[in-house]
Amino acid sequence: MAPWIAVVGRSAQGANELITALVEKCRNEGLSVGGVRQVPVLKEGERIGYDAISLSTGERLPLARITADADKQDLCDLRFESDAFGVVEQWVCREKWDVNVLPVGPLERRKQGYWPTITKLRSEGRGALVLLIRPDVLTSVVLGMDDPIDGVEL
Repeated sequence: MAPWIAVVGRSAQGANELITALVEKCRNEGLSVGGVRQVPVLKEGERIGYDAISLSTGERLPLARITADADKQDLCDLRFESDAFGVVEQWVCREKWDVNVLPVGPLERRKQGYWPTITKLRSEGRGALVLLIRPDVLTSVVLGMDDPIDGVEL
């Protein structure tokens, strides 16, 4: 099993800044870094969804968009792109990175979203994992996992 580190915090508490600094520090130490970060997509100052950005290549893809149609909502007011998580898994698994960074939220609590990729990385021992975990899903997500090697609460 791959070792993992928990970074726990809510949106807008500095997770993106911490991840940017962590990626830079790892690269300066000669470590390769894979994974993604999620960023809000804004239109006229309003959030309309989220994109995923590859930490290794900078590639960007639409992850989720807000929809008013309740029949098309996957989580809250969001509709997730059908192939987005598969593309992210391809990004993350195309090489064996020393460090992999992935966000964990309500979809992962349901064992969806990035969870299959996290499970694959852990079971194959594909580098250390840094999981950005929202506090409201922390307990339900980590109950079935071994203890992290470290943690940071924002």
